[in-house]
Amino acid sequence: MTLPAKANVPAATTPDPPFSDVSSSHPFAASITWLASSGVTGGYTDGTFRPTTSVTRGQFAAFLYRYSKPGQSAAKCTRQWFSDISTSDPFCGHITWLAGTGITTGYKDGRFRGSAPISRAEMAVMLQRYRSSEAPVATTCDASRFSDVSGTYCGSITWLANTGITTGYTDGSFRPNRNIDRGQFAAFLDRYNTKFGPSNPPTVVSPPPTPKPTPKPTPKPTPTKPANPGDSKNCSDFSTWSQAQAWFARYFPYYGDVARLDSDKDGIVCESLPGAP
Repeated sequence: MTLPAKANVPAATTPDPPFSDVSSSHPFAASITWLASSGVTGGYTDGTFRPTTSVTRGQFAAFLYRYSKPGQSAAKCTRQWFSDISTSDPFCGHITWLAGTGITTGYKDGRFRGSAPISRAEMAVMLQRYRSSEAPVATTCDASRFSDVSGTYCGSITWLANTGITTGYTDGSFRPNRNIDRGQFAAFLDRYNTKFGPSNPPTVVSPPPTPKPTPKPTPKPTPTKPANPGDSKNCSDFSTWSQAQAWFARYFPYYGDVARLDSDKDGIVCESLPGAP
């Protein structure tokens, strides 16, 4: 059965950016215009887009969600997926969606680091996983593709280059650890859209179990204040020193040496009794 071709989000063709800091001669003007017209971003409240500002990991989650689900708001967060993303975080719903689709697993320490800039390598991995949710993609590393790429991210970066989404820099490098700015991101996502169109990745990962609350320690019972025994005891009333000392310790905090058992005021009573120190 032949499936109908998937409709891409239309790419911008006229570079007429709606932002005060992006001119029509900007190298990414068309992509930025497309990003805005598709509803992925509305820019900042002052009318700027700030194309050279780094994209944070939280913003990336929001951009990819809006690209995938035009006009839809992210589900309200009711629980934390990552230890550093509270349910009141403005990107919590988007980040939860990103984690549920398996596009991100966060860091080993349980954090997502939503306010940290996303690197070019991290973006390559997440876009590759995003595409993989729609169709299998080859992630074979070609270390000769860029002069500075090998190891962990090499397969995803090679895929990004093979698809034409990136060409790297003119010096033959990709600069995987460099933060990706908003203008570059617009270009990458625009090229992705032209090549593939949006995906609708399913939820494949369950959120981590809600940690059980730490039980509160049982408070120690407050000792009941004994009645004042008065001067009712002599050392001769006790068989051993430990008995006399125990009686003294019970009443001394409340009434002092009321029976005058500690003649030398050293805290040791009835020192003539057997067992006295």
